[in-house]
Order: sequence, then C-alpha cells, then structure tokens
Amino acid sequence: MTQLNVTHLKKQYKSKRSSQKVLALKDVDFQVEDGEFIAIMGESGSGKSTLLNCIATLDKPTAGHILLNGEDLANLKDKDLAAFRRDHIGFVFQNFNLLDTLTVKDNIYLPLVLSKNTTEKEEKLANLAKQLGIEELLEKYPYELSGGQQQRVAIGRALITKPELLLCDEPTGALDSKNAADILNLFGDCHQAGQTILMVTHSSLSASHAGRVLFIKDGVVFHQIYRGEKSEQEMLVAINDAMTNLLGGQS
Repeated sequence: MTQLNVTHLKKQYKSKRSSQKVLALKDVDFQVEDGEFIAIMGESGSGKSTLLNCIATLDKPTAGHILLNGEDLANLKDKDLAAFRRDHIGFVFQNFNLLDTLTVKDNIYLPLVLSKNTTEKEEKLANLAKQLGIEELLEKYPYELSGGQQQRVAIGRALITKPELLLCDEPTGALDSKNAADILNLFGDCHQAGQTILMVTHSSLSASHAGRVLFIKDGVVFHQIYRGEKSEQEMLVAINDAMTNLLGGQS
C-alpha cells in the first residue's frame, strides 16, 4: 500500500542576496510503500533537504502535493501542523537535538507528554530501551553520553509515538564509523519490524542499508536503485556508480 505520495512537487525561494528566485525543487515525483526504507542522495544544493523539510511540514511547497496515507499535507492549517508532526512523523537529526535539562527517559517521553498521550508510557519505554540498548542510560543526562548513545536516545524519542513515517536527516553525519554502523543496523531492525523510513544522506555506505535509493539532481528525481537481491556491498557499488554518473552529468 502506498503510504507517501509526492507529485509534481515544486519549491521556489527568493534569494537572500538578490531579488532572483531560486528553484530548489523543480518537479519531484515518487511514492513510498508502507514499510519501505528509502535513502535520498544528491549533491549539496540538489534539493534533498528541502524535500525532506516539505514532507516534514517544516516548509511549504510552492506547488504540488504530498499525501501521507491519503491526507494532503498542503491542506493542513498552520495551527494543526505541530500536532500532525508529533502524532504522525518521527524525526532523527544529525545533531540529536536532545534537551540537556531532561534525563534520557524524559527526553524520550517528551512527544507523549506534549500530545497528552501517556497511556502505557512505561511499557513503551521499556520495549524501546531494550531494542536500542539504552536500558542502563535512562536516568542519565544527554551531556553524559557519547554521540552514538545520544543518537540512540534520539531514535527512541522519534519512535515512542509509533509514527507512520520516520524521517532521518544525515543521522550518522556526526558519528564515527563504528557508531554509524550500529545506528544503521538499528534502522535495519526498525525496517524489518515494519517501520517506514526516509533518510537523507551524503554517505553511500549509509544509503547501502536502504531498500531503495533516490538520486536528486537539479530539483528532480534523476535516478533510483532498488536493492532487490543485492548484498550491501553490491548495493554500495551500484550507489557509487550512480553517484559518479550524477556528478559527471550523465543520465
């Protein structure tokens, strides 16, 4: 079943340095099936982060439609956007965005508290903490944790509401290779459990964990690769070949 449907998406900005308009997204079309793990790649300035922000309802497209489980996000009123994001979308950022004044436990609980939906919160936390390997960290504060541990907490916060869609913006960008691999394996586990994941990344290695990779160039979806029966190593080779063509201007 199609969970996310992006059609003819366009985003135009007015340049901060001049009166010229910048076309960040020209005409983006793609669909995401329920339970897919998709990576989005492209050069800096290609529009991939703008696309993620539009899907996250953090930015409004100039034209086109984004439907999440049939609901057109463009029709949401400004006053309803925060609640919609909280209830339907989970976020994992490069820099974790945890609150140092709250314990790990309370950081993870935060979306439930904001939505006033704290039913069975202890059980939800216990299951997540075990899955993420952070059971011994729940009473600590973010500043007491390593980067990898902080990202695990951030993933817990994103998943505690059981979101329909998990959006990840360079989730391994601030981590060393070992912690990055651990986080990607966690995403793999989440995907196997049925979580739909959309991840923006510069890393071919990170993207090789996905089931499909979309390549964006000049504001459009330029190419895509399906994993199929490919191993991670074979997927990595295919991604690197596609990026070489992308950077070389070949179609």
